[in-house]
Amino acid sequence: MGTNQKKVVRARMEKTGETWQTAKRHVDAQKRALPPFAVAPLPAAEQPRAMASPRRTKEEAIALAKGPLGGEVYRLSASYIEPIFWLTGPVGTGLMRNGTTFFVDAGKGPFGVTAGHVFDGFRDYFEGRDGVCEVGMHGVKFDLRERLIARGRNVDIATYRIEKAELARLDATIVQEPSWPPARPREDRGVFYAGYPGRERKLVGPRKIEWGVYGASGMSTAVNEESIVCQMERENALQVLGLPLPEEGYDVGGLSGAPMFASVESNIVYWRLVGVIYSGGGVMFEHVRAAHADRIRADGAIVD
Repeated sequence: MGTNQKKVVRARMEKTGETWQTAKRHVDAQKRALPPFAVAPLPAAEQPRAMASPRRTKEEAIALAKGPLGGEVYRLSASYIEPIFWLTGPVGTGLMRNGTTFFVDAGKGPFGVTAGHVFDGFRDYFEGRDGVCEVGMHGVKFDLRERLIARGRNVDIATYRIEKAELARLDATIVQEPSWPPARPREDRGVFYAGYPGRERKLVGPRKIEWGVYGASGMSTAVNEESIVCQMERENALQVLGLPLPEEGYDVGGLSGAPMFASVESNIVYWRLVGVIYSGGGVMFEHVRAAHADRIRADGAIVD
């Protein structure tokens, strides 16, 4: 259960005097009764194996993203992510490198996911010496090399072990899919993502960092065997939740490792994990690329 849902449950407890279990049951029931265009996961029994939702035109999909759905998918994608970082200078200097990570439980226990080159950066920086990375801001630290499950040879994804106690400390929201591996998206379908670009982090105390989130929704402009490409179309860009639009050529370094989700429509709008972001940026061609999530097996192994 994520932080936001816990707050909703606690608020209901204070208002009604119900126990935690009763309040949570009512909150869960309300989520299942969302209106037709609410952002909500489809119950496992109703999820199709492939994305066989009604076909929208590109213009209709853009119009949908520009509505209230845009703010909701921003919040949703941000709820799954944590920064993963390590110091490259003395404590208090703000010198560090970071990427983005998220967590998956595909039926064989939870594990962490990030971009392969994020793992490479940690391994290379601490080559021949001890080192730790930190996930989130709640003291979850470990040597990423010792936790590695797999690093793809030809696909830019890395997976690692994470303890349940560490996930509890992070209050992490875990991606849980009813069937694995997840289906790939089609071209010109809605996708969304969020991550932690390095330029948005701020050192506000000797040991305190504020992390700014970059999130966006758009179209899967190209889907091939290697990746999913989402190109930013400036003519269709608009502010979400009152946040300013990024300037042209915005540096998304640090977004690597973030999950990419595809929105799928039936009688409601729900979502599916489809990729792991590994590159992005550019001025003439602002885009992000994600490796297909179906390269990850239920135990964290990676198929190249």
